[in-house]
Order: sequence, then structure tokens, then C-alpha cells
Amino acid sequence: MRVSQNTYWLERANNFTALNTMPKATIIASILSDKKQDGKRMMKVQLQNDSKQLAFFSRVQLLDAEGEEVLPSYWADNYITLKAGEKQVVQVWIDEHAPTPKVVRVYAWNASEMVVKIN
Repeated sequence: MRVSQNTYWLERANNFTALNTMPKATIIASILSDKKQDGKRMMKVQLQNDSKQLAFFSRVQLLDAEGEEVLPSYWADNYITLKAGEKQVVQVWIDEHAPTPKVVRVYAWNASEMVVKIN
């Protein structure tokens, strides 16, 4: 079991402009499970970097019917960096009284947004 994984981008001169020239990555997301239990809704979302590039600082959000982020939402992990071909499962919990999530949105520093509808 992994306790922690952190990614840092270090630059001696504090010049982070290289981040803007990173090659584009492609992220695929899928919902593995969606359960209601004890007044909470828990979802597992799998992220996969489907490219040969690093997917830097991938962020996952739940959005409601108006496109607003469902808050509060409690993520087991976020701002995830995926190596080429790497997969990672993230969990999120929301209260049963929170707005109903309609989609999962995933985007990264160097990847286009992807949206997955929630059934």
C-alpha cells in the first residue's frame, strides 16, 4: 500500500516557463464504481495516461448539471502526475445532500479536458 506520492518540479532560477512547452498528453478516465452507503456517495475513477508523454498535475472534479463543481467533495488524491501508460484509481466521497454530480471532469497542465458522464 502506498502511503504518499509527491511530484515536485524544481528549477534553480524559479523559471518555470518550460512547463508551457511540455508535449501534450492524453488522459482517459472511467468510472469503476459508484456506491451509496451510510449517507455518503463514494466513487472510484480510473485515470490512464494514454500517451508517451508525462501527464502533469492531472486534476479530477465532479460537476453538477450546471457545470459547477460539486462541493464539498473529498478526494483521496488530486493533482496527479501520470507517467506514460500509467493508470491510477482515485476515490471521492460526497455527502448525500450535496448536489447530484452529472459528470467527472479530468484535465492536466499539458492535457485537454475530458468529461465522463455519470449514469
